[in-house]
Amino acid sequence: MDAYRALRNSWQMEWAGLPSVITGTLNWLTQDVQVPHRLEDTPFYGILMQAAALVEMTGAQMAENGFEPHYHNRLHTADTLVSMACLLRAQRQLSSRESFPLGKEEALCILTMLLHDYGHEGHINILPKKNEAKSVFLYTPHMKSMGLGTHDLDRMNAMVLSTDPMSLGDLHRKFKPRPPSARPLEINEMTILVTEADILASALPYPGLDLSRALSAEWSKLYKEKSVSLMTCEGRLGFLQSGAHFSSEAAKALGIPVLITSQKQLLQEQLARSNQ
Repeated sequence: MDAYRALRNSWQMEWAGLPSVITGTLNWLTQDVQVPHRLEDTPFYGILMQAAALVEMTGAQMAENGFEPHYHNRLHTADTLVSMACLLRAQRQLSSRESFPLGKEEALCILTMLLHDYGHEGHINILPKKNEAKSVFLYTPHMKSMGLGTHDLDRMNAMVLSTDPMSLGDLHRKFKPRPPSARPLEINEMTILVTEADILASALPYPGLDLSRALSAEWSKLYKEKSVSLMTCEGRLGFLQSGAHFSSEAAKALGIPVLITSQKQLLQEQLARSNQ
């Protein structure tokens, strides 16, 4: 909660920028590492910093021209980085890996959150994965020029495409979590963490309601009916019931499903009272 609040304070007053968010994320994740290490030893460190600068510059240019979306903006990217850090930290604790240096798979999850909405213009998908495919198309040349290998780029692209909201239900139904262990994350686990990090802030009471308002504003011109429905109890309940999927052991350890259940119960009670 404190990290989300700090991001909003920065956004409203003097935005720190995504490179700063990445640095803070990596420092927080590696604070318990016991072997001597430097932040620069993090896998993909150079790419992470270059990508953060790219996304920051692109978002700032969109903002200058009045095109940066109300929800799918740099603040959302920062939210997802914080969310991924929380999930990875929980995963590391469950696996007794807090003292290990950050792994390649963990760093790739962070890089994926940086780029998963790259170039997003605030439109709802009119075709499956259209926004996600556009982001992949836009960032791929940059990732190649920054030196990201084909195998890792393919894995990242697959994870970005998985964040289409319409595909989440089926993805989580098919997911079979394994007991936490010291082994590296597998691609199915990474994918689930990416989809969870994408919506974690929205699923919480704070900053979830603020984010609902931001998404409503983003949709207000092109999708007026959907925009209005987001600000109703029914709209919030619908998101929590059908859109807030959390299946990882990390999310469970953080108590996210319990928080969602309590919100749903409260909303159902409010609706029942209003219908009496």
